[in-house]
Amino acid sequence: MIFDNGHLLMFKILIAAQDFPTNPRFPLVLSEMINKCSNPKLYYELKGALNELLFWLDFSDQKQTLLLLFALNNYCKALFDWFYPLIPSINPSTSYQEKEFLEDNAEENAIEDEGTEKNKKDSNYPLIQNLVTILNRTKHFISSQHLPVQLAVLDILKYSLKLVKNYENELLPMIHQNWRGLIQKFGREQEENANFQNVQLSNSEMLVAIKSTEIIVIMTEISKDFVYWKIVKEYLPRVCALLENLFKQTQTTKIITVSEDVVKYSATFKLQMALIESIPSIIENSGAFKQNDNLQKLKEILIIYSNCQDINLSNSSEQHSFLCIFLYSFLLESLNRISDIFFRICVGFVIVISAKHCILDANAFEEYSRRLRLRSFVWY
Repeated sequence: MIFDNGHLLMFKILIAAQDFPTNPRFPLVLSEMINKCSNPKLYYELKGALNELLFWLDFSDQKQTLLLLFALNNYCKALFDWFYPLIPSINPSTSYQEKEFLEDNAEENAIEDEGTEKNKKDSNYPLIQNLVTILNRTKHFISSQHLPVQLAVLDILKYSLKLVKNYENELLPMIHQNWRGLIQKFGREQEENANFQNVQLSNSEMLVAIKSTEIIVIMTEISKDFVYWKIVKEYLPRVCALLENLFKQTQTTKIITVSEDVVKYSATFKLQMALIESIPSIIENSGAFKQNDNLQKLKEILIIYSNCQDINLSNSSEQHSFLCIFLYSFLLESLNRISDIFFRICVGFVIVISAKHCILDANAFEEYSRRLRLRSFVWY
C-alpha cells in the first residue's frame, strides 16, 4: 500500500520539507515511510526527499539535525536491506554507432575517462553516488559532543561502508576521510605525547567508542592492508592504553553490592569486551601482526586481563561471584629462519566462575579456531 501510494506520500512530504521549521516532523514521517515499505522500487521515489534532507543539514539546530540524521540513517539502512550486496554491473550498449565510436577512440581516452565511462554504464553507480554524498555531508558530525548525533552518524557510516565495499575508488577515500573522527574516540592527539596513558572516557564516550570499534572492524574487513599504518600507528597504541586504563579503573572502583548480571551491562565492561573481541579480526585483516612493538605491548596487557578478578560482594552468607575476562595472545614464535613465523592468537573467552559452576563459551572458541585456522592453543 505504501509503495502504491508512494508518489502521493512523497508529494505531501516534499511540500512539508520546503519549510522545515514549520513542519519539523517531516523527517519522522519520511523515516516511517521508509521503514514500513519493503519494496526496493520505493528508492526511485526518494530522490527528492534525499536532497531536502541534505539541504536542511546546513540550516538546522541540534534537535533538528538529529531528526535529519535519523531519517538519513533509515534511508541508508533501507538501501542496505534492499540492495546489499552492490556489485558493479555494466549494462551492454545496444547502439552500434556508440560501440563503433568507442572502439575508434579507445587509444585517445585517458585512464580516468575509462573509469568515468564504466561508472556511467554501471546501473548501481547512482546509488553509490548518493551514499558518498551523504557521507561527505555528515562526516563532520562524528566530532559532535551530542551522543545521539554521534551514534546516528556512525550507523550511517556502517551501512554505507558495507554497500560501497565493491567500489574501491569510492571506498578508500571514504575510509581515509572518516578515519580521523573515528580514531579520536579512543584518545585525542593531545594525549599522544603521554602515550595515551591519561585517557579517561565517560559512559557516553564509551558507548561511542564501542560503536567506533565496530566500524573499524568493518574497515579492516573490506579494505584489508589499506589501513595497515593507521592500525599500527594510531589504533593499537590507543587500544593498549585504553585497555590498561580501564583495567586500573576497574581495580580501583569499589563496588559493594552488584551482581554479576549487572556488571556485564556496564559501559566499561562492554567497551572492554568490544576491544578484546575486535583484536583478532583487526590484526588478521590489516596485517598488523608484522609490527612487533605494539603486539608485545598488547600481549602484556592481555595477560594482565587473563589474571584479573572482579569480585562482587553481597552478604557473607551469599556466594562470591567472579567475573574473569580471559584472553591470551601468543603473537610471535620464531623458527630457524626469520621469515618462518607462526602466529597464534587465543581469543574470545568470557569465563564466569562461581562457587558452584564454571561456564566456558566453547562456541566462541570453535568459531575463532575455524576463522584463524590455529594449529595449537596454549593454556595457562
